[in-house]
Order: sequence, then C-alpha cells, then structure tokens
Amino acid sequence: GPAAAIDTQWNERHLSRSALRTYLAGQLAETFAEPIESRIEGILNPLADGSRVDLPDTVHARATFHRLLDLLGRPGVEDADHANDVGRVLAEKVRDVSTQADAKLAAVIVSLVEHPGLRLAGAEEAIRLLRARIEEELDFADREAGSIEDQVLRGFPILYYRLTAPLEGPAGRRVLPRAETVADIQYWAVNRYHAMLARACANVYRALIGNIPEYVREVNFCRSQLTGFLNQLTDVAVSLPPAGGVCTEVFPDGSDSVATAAAKLVDALGPDERREFENGLQARIRNELRAVVSVCVRPHDHGAAFTALVLDQAVRYHDGRTPRMPAAGALLGQVGDSARRENVVAQLVSAAAPAGLGVAAVAATALTVIGVPDDDSAADLRELIRRSSQGSSFLTTTNSEDILILRETRGVSLPQLPHFTAEVEVIRTPDGRPASAHSRRDVPWARVTTN
Repeated sequence: GPAAAIDTQWNERHLSRSALRTYLAGQLAETFAEPIESRIEGILNPLADGSRVDLPDTVHARATFHRLLDLLGRPGVEDADHANDVGRVLAEKVRDVSTQADAKLAAVIVSLVEHPGLRLAGAEEAIRLLRARIEEELDFADREAGSIEDQVLRGFPILYYRLTAPLEGPAGRRVLPRAETVADIQYWAVNRYHAMLARACANVYRALIGNIPEYVREVNFCRSQLTGFLNQLTDVAVSLPPAGGVCTEVFPDGSDSVATAAAKLVDALGPDERREFENGLQARIRNELRAVVSVCVRPHDHGAAFTALVLDQAVRYHDGRTPRMPAAGALLGQVGDSARRENVVAQLVSAAAPAGLGVAAVAATALTVIGVPDDDSAADLRELIRRSSQGSSFLTTTNSEDILILRETRGVSLPQLPHFTAEVEVIRTPDGRPASAHSRRDVPWARVTTN
C-alpha cells in the first residue's frame, strides 16, 4: 500500500535523520579521502607538541586556523560569502540526494495509479504520508542544526580574535597556552562540522517538501484526464431502438434507465470481484497501452483506445458472470402478481399502436404481430398478448432477443396523427408535391383528386 511504498523509498534513499547524516558524512569522507574529523585532527597535530606557543608558533596557529576556515567556513556567514571546501561538497551532495530522492518518490507516487484498489486515492494517501514524514524530519533537523550553530557561534568571536588580532607583548611577542589553544580550535572545528552536517540534512528535507506541490499537480492531472475519459464513457449512447411510442424499455430490478441498471449491477459486485475486474483491466492496459499514466500524458493518442478498452473489458467481465435470462422471462419476472402482470402486458400492447390514439387504437387494430425468442417463457407471454389484443388477427414469429409487438391499425385519418403529419409540408415528391411522412420515397406517387 501507500505506507509500504513510502517506507521502501525512505529506506533505499537514506532519508531517515540518522541514515541521511551517515550517508552525507560518508560522501564527504569519500571526497576528502578521510573522515572530516580525521582531517581536522591532522591539521591540528603540528600544534599539539609542547606546553606554550611562542611567536613563531603563534604564526603557525594562525595559519592552522585559516586552513580550518578554508575547510569549514566561518559560522554565521553564507557559504557564498566565504567559500569553504566542506560547504561546497555538502551543497553538491544535498542537490544529488534531493534530486534522486525526488525522482524516485515522484515515480512511486504516480505508479500507485497503476495499482488496482489504490489508484488516485492511493497516490493521494502516499503524498499525505510523505508530507507528514518530511515535515517531522525537517522540524527536528532545523532545531538540531540551530542548536549546534548557536553553540558554535557563541564561542567563535573570542577564538577568532585570539588567533587573528595583531601580536602584542614585549617586543611584539604574544604567548598563547598551547594545549588550551589546540583544544579550543578543535572544539570549534568539530562542532562547526556537526552543525554543517545537521544543516545539510535540513536542506535535503526542505528541498523534498518543496516538491510536494508538484506531486499533487501530477496526481490532479491524472484525475482530470481520467474524469474526462469517464465522462466519455458516461456519454456513450446505448444502442436502443427509438422511443416515442415505438419502443418501451424494461430494465431489471425496477430500474428506470440503463445507467441505474448498470449502477445496481456494479454495486452488487463484492470486493474480490472488483479486484478481479481491475486486475484484468490493468493487465490489458499494460499490454496494449503500457500504463494508465501514459494514457493521461497522451490523451489524444491513446484516449479513444483507452475508453474502448475499458468498455470492452467491462462487457466481457459482466457477460461472463451475468445469468442469461430469456427476454420473456425477464419481462414477466419483473411482476410477481398475475393480475398486475397482465396489466403490464396490456399496457405494452396498447403502446404498440400509433401514439396519440389512446384506447381507440385497441378497437381499430386489425392485426397484431409479435416476435419473441423461442424459449419456455415465451408461451405465457404470447397468451397474455393475445388476450390483450381483444380479438384482432394474431400472428406470431420468433426473434433472437427482443420482444417485438406490431399492431396494424386501419381506418385512422391523418388528423388523428398530428405527431406523424407535422413533416408533411417539408417532405415532397420528386416533382415538388407534398407527400405523407410515411410514403415510400422511391415510388412515383400519382396525385389523387376528386374529379
């Protein structure tokens, strides 16, 4: 999950405080061919012999101190104002660690979009966990660095004056206690180094926390693209015959639309079934489109293929797990009560006549034709339709899936069908004469007059 993904990268990139400090110290040791504490000690060793520092040794002490300033810089001064070797190397290592960690963390967060069961929610949770962890480490590192820096800065001015002020004393001689001088320089140098190391750790965390908004933007970009793909799937027109008195839609479980029926079908899936579907979908995405993120980055190239793949996978998955119920059985199964069932069929039969005629269509119907799949449930449906047809001629045939009811109605004048005759004035024969909306356009109809 998100926590495990962040933990893995946190450990691999040496991002805990102790691991980061050890890593940076090791990088310095590799660059300088020895640990920095050893280099400090090596610079101070020539001053360690004897008990006093006379004039020549005082000059030597000054040179030694300046070597350490070149190595470690002056506390309280920006490295740009006083370049130093350790500061320069640490800045390079901070950039390297931050850049490499950023690349890996960004890749891990975005990769969660490819994980079934995680997706965008998993990526957002990873960002939340990462932000909390970096903020905690940054707060501690800042406080640690600040505490050491304050300690170093308090003693530095006196030490600096002792070792850089003009020589005083008889004949221009100034005598310094050797052991005390060496101890003071070493104490300052080691603590200065530790302060720089602590500040470098804080700078790594500061760089990482500054990258969090970019991770958020990347996830939001994927969310925006996927939302667009989802809207395209939602807007896909369901292939149904035209309605308006010609087609009556009957959905399972009392649903009133394709969307409602589909939502109930999805809601009925358990967690294991959802995961199985997602695993299959992800495998196809990886095989055909490489990754979800690749689709989001190049929507114009892969968007259409992606939506088609999702739709095809959904159809395949549900077709293999949805019971195949005969059309007649599905229709009759919606209503358990026999009287109500007969009433529903009667309404369907009435709706099969031209819309707008109402009950008059029943008496005017001369022929009722039905087509139903040839299965066990069709016989009951045919009988209900026959009773509802009220004595008209009755003809049956078989159909592959749909239930078709056709009612031929005779003796109806055009004024009774205003919804059909509204187009009469705009549909014309080849010679320019108005024609019925239901005339065959390939027939050269002759004008019928009263003469």
